[in-house]
Amino acid sequence: MPFLNNSWTRHDNNISLWRKSGSQVSLLHYWELERFSGIKHHAFGVADREQATRMLDSLLGDAAVRMSDIVEVWGTPDVGEQYSNAAEWYADVALPYHSICHLFSAALLDGQPSQDRMVLGFAVDGGPDTVIDDPDDVHWYVGGVFGRGSAEFFPVESPGPLYNMAARRYNLEEGTLMALAGASPAHVELPELQAEVLSGVRFYGRTAFSDSAEIVELIESTVQRRLRVADLPPLDGLEDRGHVLSAVMKHVQAISTAVMERNVEETLARCDLDPRETDLAMAGGYALNCPTNSHLMRRYGFRRLLAPPCANDSGQSLGIGLATFHARLENFEFRFPGAYLGSQQHSLEGALDRYGDYVTDTRPIDLDEAVRDIRRGPIPWVNGRAELGPRALGNRSLFCDPTRTVAKNQVNRLKGRQNWRPVAPVVMADRVTECFDDARASPYMLETFVATSETATRAPAIVHLDGSARVQTVDEQQNPLLYQLLARFDAVTGVPILGNTSLNDKGEPIVQDVGDAINFCLRKGLSVAYLAGFRVEFANGNSFPETVPALRRFSDFSASAEKLAELTAKYNPFSLDGYHLLVWLRVPEVRHGLDLHDSTHLPTARRRVDDWLARYPSDREWYLAAPDDLARYLKDLQARGFQFGQTDPAE
Repeated sequence: MPFLNNSWTRHDNNISLWRKSGSQVSLLHYWELERFSGIKHHAFGVADREQATRMLDSLLGDAAVRMSDIVEVWGTPDVGEQYSNAAEWYADVALPYHSICHLFSAALLDGQPSQDRMVLGFAVDGGPDTVIDDPDDVHWYVGGVFGRGSAEFFPVESPGPLYNMAARRYNLEEGTLMALAGASPAHVELPELQAEVLSGVRFYGRTAFSDSAEIVELIESTVQRRLRVADLPPLDGLEDRGHVLSAVMKHVQAISTAVMERNVEETLARCDLDPRETDLAMAGGYALNCPTNSHLMRRYGFRRLLAPPCANDSGQSLGIGLATFHARLENFEFRFPGAYLGSQQHSLEGALDRYGDYVTDTRPIDLDEAVRDIRRGPIPWVNGRAELGPRALGNRSLFCDPTRTVAKNQVNRLKGRQNWRPVAPVVMADRVTECFDDARASPYMLETFVATSETATRAPAIVHLDGSARVQTVDEQQNPLLYQLLARFDAVTGVPILGNTSLNDKGEPIVQDVGDAINFCLRKGLSVAYLAGFRVEFANGNSFPETVPALRRFSDFSASAEKLAELTAKYNPFSLDGYHLLVWLRVPEVRHGLDLHDSTHLPTARRRVDDWLARYPSDREWYLAAPDDLARYLKDLQARGFQFGQTDPAE
């Protein structure tokens, strides 16, 4: 039904490949479907099991594995007898399975905790998986304490709804809003309002969304009354509205951080934990909030931070794997092998067959020449296996010279980003403490550190207005070629840092292959890229006919007219419409006891949807707008050549 309705019940879909040998468990490969479909936050379904199997066979070929080699498949319940309903192992916990999997994706990154190493973990995001979790449960978010031979689970609060409702209100992604807080000096003191929110609201479940919508609206109205925009200096790319939103997001961030402090302090007291002997594990979409992660580490003195690069829903299959191994095995050995688990870039030869008319030279990488190219302008860099998660970690990156503000502006123009946004620094791990105060290893760009005054002066392209930067550290073992490039850049400039952002266009997932990167270069008029071990020069980009990102490996999510008719007759024979079907798909309580094959049930289904929307006004506006928003999104994708199950997305 999601396929028929071109709607979604899940997003950021992903697949992981594991091997178990005795007590040793290894994570071999990881596929985020958006990298292969080209659809950001990939949330679209496939028509049937045959289409799914063809896709799986193709992906497994990257790892030289066939479906016939697979012993078990874990994940979504109720999709077939050969699949294991992994959720059954945690049915007695009485907390959302989605959040439990998030928790495991961080808590067991460094293996099973021992007697002398405790792990305190929090799974904090927007909400549960409404396919398998009951959205009417009081508690949506999960904390856990691991160690001393046991694991304990308990409900916690999540600041995720605050950011979700701000994102809905301002039509900006949560990461953009997080960065916007530090983009302007705009600030209004609201201590009474923050105190009132924290004393009166607990962010546990569905009510957190309606509460968060009211909180964001109240903050904004108060800021608008008190903020004197005319007194603020103009900022490149920020109009008056940007100053207001920056002031609003400062308070959203402050309240969010205080909610996490409350989680930590209540758990430390209840479980008698010493932070100095405890790892802090963070997962769920809110774990991408670098300022909060670093604040908790500094304030409480945890031993170290455990968080996967795929902390958002792109890490669900990582968590499903670790949660199921934990439930089924008394002991197992596992260490997370690092971020570079995606598919290898294909050889340059095939891409040159397609784009050869625009390529004037290819030669093996020379790092000194690469440094010279970076100092002239931003360069795309595609090397080795793709990294996991939503942030480029050096293998699918756009690098620039951090010592030149103009380089940051060039990157923002290339990507269609706001000019006020800095780029992230990727820095040699053994030099990070020279460049940033109170810094430590941050291999997955999940912490924020304040640049030293010298770094802020010498590398202005990577610092926010408050002097902070979202840092990634790289050591020679983790990524040898990138580390060597940083060393050469340091030898020339005295700065062991490169500006780093993801290699993708606005609205496009991070590129997967060299062909995607060449398409980007030619559309954007770039003359040099470093791809699959070679320096590639381009010319005549102004005659390049393509104006949109290249179609990727799986860009066809269509079915024949006969197949569509078959699926419609089977799943929605009386054509429950538009937003009614969207709510039906996403809200289990609306579906309960009703059968869309019985036409007499349709009036009840519509009435339940309308009653549910009336009960939750904070969701009503979003659901009513969703069909129109989706129609616009689908038309944009179709303009790029994607095929979907219905020809008119407005139907």
